[in-house]
Amino acid sequence: MKQVIGEVEMNNKLQVQLEDDVEDNLNVQYRPNALQQPWSVKPAAPHVNGKIENAYEVGEHGTPEYARITPDNFANTDDDLFMRSLINTYSVEGNNDNEPNAKFYLRRDGAFKVGQEIVGTHFGWTGEKRDQYVTSRLSELWGNYDVNGEGFIEVARGPPLFRTLLGEVEISNKLQMQTGEDMNLDP
Repeated sequence: MKQVIGEVEMNNKLQVQLEDDVEDNLNVQYRPNALQQPWSVKPAAPHVNGKIENAYEVGEHGTPEYARITPDNFANTDDDLFMRSLINTYSVEGNNDNEPNAKFYLRRDGAFKVGQEIVGTHFGWTGEKRDQYVTSRLSELWGNYDVNGEGFIEVARGPPLFRTLLGEVEISNKLQMQTGEDMNLDP
């Protein structure tokens, strides 16, 4: 048996609010609320140390407590200079039980500094023009490399990121690129 009283429809002891204006009901919560029903919510997961929690910064390199050791495959002068620069200048080193673990990560702020350097070197741009380019391109690309949204990437993912950031310019060949706005095309 159904009754309709005003805007409320009653059917088998259930009530349904019948309104044309849905915006009034946006605060309805159907899942358990931790404040109202604390027994129905799962406890928070215990804190687990992240890969770069308490990581060793570049500035700590050379202090008595921390001496950064470049991995053997990038330690020699004939090895990949760009990777060695990323490791020794821009990355942080992971920490296992207060000991460096030889795993290097590049944070977004470090990636921005690398981007500034390579755009300045390869495009010849400085100042605001360089910074705007790096900011916009890094914003577009960062999520493709930091797929877990952690705010950092493994240092080995740096070279492909920066190749993409530069576009068609090859980092290893030290090529320079000029855009139409940089060249004087007037006769």
